Amino acid sequence: MKHWYSHAIFGLILTVLFITFFRNIPTYDMLVGSVALVLGSMMPDIDHPKSKIRQSLRILLFLVVLFFVLLLLNTETATNLLKGYTDIPILAAAIVSLFVAIFIVFLIDRFIPPHRGPVHRISAAIVYAVLCTIIAVFVNANIFVTAFAGLIGYLSHLVGDMF
Repeated sequence: MKHWYSHAIFGLILTVLFITFFRNIPTYDMLVGSVALVLGSMMPDIDHPKSKIRQSLRILLFLVVLFFVLLLLNTETATNLLKGYTDIPILAAAIVSLFVAIFIVFLIDRFIPPHRGPVHRISAAIVYAVLCTIIAVFVNANIFVTAFAGLIGYLSHLVGDMF
């Protein structure tokens, strides 16, 4: 499959089949599994510079890093600001946070392998299933459903790339 939406549509079709086949699974677990499946169907293209999943993850990563850097820089600043005095201007902390977030996203972007490299292998699908398991633990979902759905989604992408 050539385009991201082909993989997404294939992932959605597989999700419908997954829900139909495993209809006895609780709704929450099915929802988490469905998200893992659809994301898994697009995840291997994270190594393509212009893929939708990579662009989305860049934005998400930027926002998360920016949030944590602002939090680290502004814990004391925010406390002092609420008290009515501050040693570090809030604008300076925001500017530093912005540059740190951009720099970290840039560094991570440089370490992503070339397209159709290691993330287009079955071993990467297994790693994705393990990550789905870890996320399932944190969101209190069924780990087997989430891991299996993620694995199905990821493998569907690999199979789709053969055509």
